[in-house]
Amino acid sequence: MEESVIKLKESLKRAGIQGIALDIDETLSDTGPHWWNLMLKFRAPEGLTYQEFLDKYEFIEHVPIWKTEEAKKHIHDAWNSDEFNEAIPLLHESNKMVHELKIKIPITAYITARPDNVRQGTENWLSKHEFPKAPVILRPVKSGLADLETKNHWKAGVLKYLYPEVIGIVDDNPGLPDELLKEKYEGKLFLYGPQTKEINPKDYSFPVILSPDWNHVIDYFNSK
Repeated sequence: MEESVIKLKESLKRAGIQGIALDIDETLSDTGPHWWNLMLKFRAPEGLTYQEFLDKYEFIEHVPIWKTEEAKKHIHDAWNSDEFNEAIPLLHESNKMVHELKIKIPITAYITARPDNVRQGTENWLSKHEFPKAPVILRPVKSGLADLETKNHWKAGVLKYLYPEVIGIVDDNPGLPDELLKEKYEGKLFLYGPQTKEINPKDYSFPVILSPDWNHVIDYFNSK
C-alpha cells in the first residue's frame, strides 16, 4: 500500500475520526465534456453534428479517428498534464454540496484514479473551487498501475485498507462495485450520477446507495 494511504489511515485512527471519501472526475468535476472538447479540437469527425457524434460514441477511446498513435499521444499528454486537469469545469455546484455534506460527516480524503504526477493541478483545482481541505490520494504511476483498466482495482484496494476510518466513498464509476465485491469490502459506496439505474444493490454484500444527485447523498446523512 502506498505511503500516503498508510499515513492517512494512521492519522485518522489517532484522531478517532471516521468520515467519507470523494471521487473527483464526473463526481465533482465535469470531466467528460472537457475531454470531448479537447479531442474535437485535435481532430473533428466529418458528416456528424456535435450531438450525433456524442450519441454515437460513449467514450473517446471508441472513436476510430482517435485510435491513431498521434491521437493516443495527445490523450496521454493531456491525462498527465497539470494544466489540463486544473482547467476542468466544476460539475454543477458540487463544491457547495460538499460543504453541506461536511456539516454531516467529515471529508477524509479525495481519492482519484488520476496519476500522481498531476497532483499539483488536482490540488490547485480543489483549492480554486474552495472545496474542503483533505488529503488527495492519486494512483501511483511507478507501480505500473497507470493503465486505465486497473483504476477500479486500485481504488477498491485503497478503500478496503482505509475502512473503517473511511466508511465509504461517493463515486460515479459503475465498474467500482464489482471490484469492491472482489475485495470483500465492508464500507459504503454512494454510486453517484444517472448511471445508477444500471446497478442492482442486491447484487452486492456491502451497501451500495444509488445516488442520482448530491442532494440524495446529503439526505442520506440527514436521516441518520
